[in-house]
Amino acid sequence: MKTHPGAGVQLDRVTLQNGETTPVGTVNRPGKQEVEERVPQNIMFDRRVCRGSNYLHRSAIPDQQPTKPTPRRRGQRHGSLTSRPEGERQGTDATKTPEPVQGRQHADIQTMNYLEVLEARYEEKDQGMQTDPFLDRPDSPRFVPKKLGDHKQTQVEPGDLFDFDIEVEPILEVLVGKILDQSVMEVIEETELTAIRYKQDQFEQMRNVELAEAQRIEARETRLFEEKQRRKLQEKERLRVEAVTAKKLAARTAAKACLEDLQNKVITTLQASKHFTDPVVTEVESQFMPWIIQTSKQKYSDASVAAAVVNDAVNDALARGVAQNEETAQQRREYLAELAKIRKAKEAEEAAAAAATAAAAAVAAAAEQKPDEE
Repeated sequence: MKTHPGAGVQLDRVTLQNGETTPVGTVNRPGKQEVEERVPQNIMFDRRVCRGSNYLHRSAIPDQQPTKPTPRRRGQRHGSLTSRPEGERQGTDATKTPEPVQGRQHADIQTMNYLEVLEARYEEKDQGMQTDPFLDRPDSPRFVPKKLGDHKQTQVEPGDLFDFDIEVEPILEVLVGKILDQSVMEVIEETELTAIRYKQDQFEQMRNVELAEAQRIEARETRLFEEKQRRKLQEKERLRVEAVTAKKLAARTAAKACLEDLQNKVITTLQASKHFTDPVVTEVESQFMPWIIQTSKQKYSDASVAAAVVNDAVNDALARGVAQNEETAQQRREYLAELAKIRKAKEAEEAAAAAATAAAAAVAAAAEQKPDEE
């Protein structure tokens, strides 16, 4: 923050697109305190804080419009904190900096972009010049200084300053030692990995056995519990059926005892008047017997159709199997014939090779005997 030395005015300078500089800021008059009380906030979430290298040149503030001041700055110029809406104050309080830890305290830091207005303008003008082109000329000779003092020379033969057989011994010792050390470490690591894998396999086997045993015990307990619940339900159902049967039997006995004589009298009267017909016989003759006959016919026809379909499927499968077997047998016969041809050709080649070998041996033997005779 920079303050104008004349009147204590703190200004921000914003560079517009046309190159002009526009001051934006507030006036701090001497002897008058600020009306608005600044609320401490976390500067990491403040848009006015420019992050990055301090050496970069930032010509303009991207998040600040010079012609349209923000509502917050307008509120600072025209009113105090108490005149702002309730929602804006809640939004400001929501981004407060957390309380400091024990033994520390927050420090108020000015983060506004206040710049000093430079009113002094200096006259500027452009000036140019043109230099003559370079003329083509040869390269300058290389400067060789004058020799001073006595100059001597010597001859260094190969092996005078560096003997490979001697100098290479410590390097080879280090390399061989490192290789041996690395090899020993790798062997130890492989041994440890083998032991770890063996222990892991043992642990996996034991865990699998224990898991199988636990699952078996759990399944047995589940079966026992389900059987127990099923037996309970069966016993409840049996008791309910027995109670219902006992009630029905008692009701039937009472009804039979009360209506036995009445039934005989009614039957005798109906038989005498010839109005008595047996509903069971009527129902059997009119409904049950026709239904039985129709159902029997339907089932017989369905069974016949199913038998015919099964017979067709079996015959088709048998025919397909016979055709496939014949095709397989034909392929096998062709394969055996081909193998026989190959075997005969191979035997002929072996016989020809044996004959050629025998002829060559005979020629060699004759050639060996001829020098001996001479």
